[in-house]
Amino acid sequence: MSLLQVNNLRISFKTNGGILKAVRGVSFSLDKQEVVALVGESGSGKSVTCKAIMQLLDNNAYLEEGEILFHNKDVLRLKEKDLNALRGSQIACVYQDSQSTLNPLMQVGKQVEEAIKKKETKTRKKAKEYLLQYKRVLKYLSNNEKDYVYKLNEKKEINRLIDLVKEFDFNDVETFSYEKTCLTIKKINKQIKKLVKNPLYNFNELLLYQNQFNNFILNYKKAIEEENEQNKLFAKYNVSSYYDLPLNERAQNKEKIILPIDVYHKMKKEVIACLSYLEKGIEVFNFSYEEEKRNLDLLNKKMTKSEIHQKVVSIFKEVGITSPEERYYLHPFELSGGLRQRVMISIALASDPEILICDEPTTALDATIQKQIIDLLKKLKRERNLSIIFISHDLGVVANIADKVFIMYAGKIVEKGTVYDIFYDPRHPYTWALLGSVPTLQTEGELSYIKGNVPNMLIPARGDNFAQRNIYSLKQDYLSFPKMVKISSSHSVASFLCYEEANEVNKPLQIKNRLKHYVEFDGRNMPLYDNKKNSILEEVKNELQ
Repeated sequence: MSLLQVNNLRISFKTNGGILKAVRGVSFSLDKQEVVALVGESGSGKSVTCKAIMQLLDNNAYLEEGEILFHNKDVLRLKEKDLNALRGSQIACVYQDSQSTLNPLMQVGKQVEEAIKKKETKTRKKAKEYLLQYKRVLKYLSNNEKDYVYKLNEKKEINRLIDLVKEFDFNDVETFSYEKTCLTIKKINKQIKKLVKNPLYNFNELLLYQNQFNNFILNYKKAIEEENEQNKLFAKYNVSSYYDLPLNERAQNKEKIILPIDVYHKMKKEVIACLSYLEKGIEVFNFSYEEEKRNLDLLNKKMTKSEIHQKVVSIFKEVGITSPEERYYLHPFELSGGLRQRVMISIALASDPEILICDEPTTALDATIQKQIIDLLKKLKRERNLSIIFISHDLGVVANIADKVFIMYAGKIVEKGTVYDIFYDPRHPYTWALLGSVPTLQTEGELSYIKGNVPNMLIPARGDNFAQRNIYSLKQDYLSFPKMVKISSSHSVASFLCYEEANEVNKPLQIKNRLKHYVEFDGRNMPLYDNKKNSILEEVKNELQ
């Protein structure tokens, strides 16, 4: 199962000019230790999609349709309390403009400290919440052990109830641990005896009174809030559906809680094990295969100032900040653009997230620093087992980091595939245009650009929004938006040019030359793509002759 799954996401904004359709049916998935790149011009919906993942959209935004599943939970429907626990701790973001994002009046080391303290507070609070929940469940199970035994035996004895009523002494209230029900017990006793003496009694009626008796007793039990790990625990033994019922319905479905004694003891044993784990307060920070897990007593001990300081210095070293002890006390304006971006990455890493969203982190940097930041992100992905969503308008930047690439235009995905599919076998004219605008050493003359302007999404086109700027557009492009066409198991394109009935269109000469260069001089090891690379190279050579 994917770590993150975005399904048919549609987001619009209410503006004075009308409804702006920002994201229109975007779907993609992110697996563990995978890098997904969202590429497109400004206004294509990349950043809005990622802001929706963290629920940081503006007040005038609203969800039309879709879901964002993180660990199989829909982020779009989480409460604010749960979202606060999610942001930063599990999903962190590195923004484009570090100078405007960082606090100019605070030392950079102190800003990373804040992120660590916030994470520690959240973790301690969560651990205490779990501890209280498990204690409640343990208390409930311990107090009701005899009750489970009673109900198990009750099922066998129900057929002998008539005989037992005559012999059973209901006046002995001590046999029941519910003193408050004494009067009701006696009342039910009289009614049952009356039914027994009456030759016209209905056995179902007798069971009804028995249910009323159980209902009265169960109403004195405290309702337990099953959530998080508790739900998983009870679902394991097929009784979660029972605890989803209101209390008054539980009594009427009493047979659902009749469990074999060995199953009950397994449940109790597992709860005790979880409780013991939480009481130790074990939490893992900076886990690596070279070191053992670092155990912190989160319930009884806070990190000292010295420990926090050392952790900040350690993170600075990890992200490649030289002289970390000295830079700790510097302000953002005293650092270069590359160092500020490394500080931004440090803040994101301080909470040990599972997913890192990089919103054009290299846009304001020169080419040399861009490569350093990309190499750093690749290193962090390997060492920290990170999953990354990389947003960019530059295909050249994502070439060396992405596993999968999604080309977005006007709020829709127009082409998707592996990085090899996009660079070696691009099919959509918009992808051709993006590739053509990437500068290379072989580029001669003026750099090509995409003519025309990004469409106004207040009035989206009836068909393909790229048709106005596409020299290869067909008549059908102006009438309807094309469906995704599967090129291979990993490659899909939304273009009428890829339909079987469409006439073959040759790629632009500039793109052919680039493909030839990519295939011939790509230095990366791609054993799985050798056959595809050779076939594309032959095709390009034949077309160039």
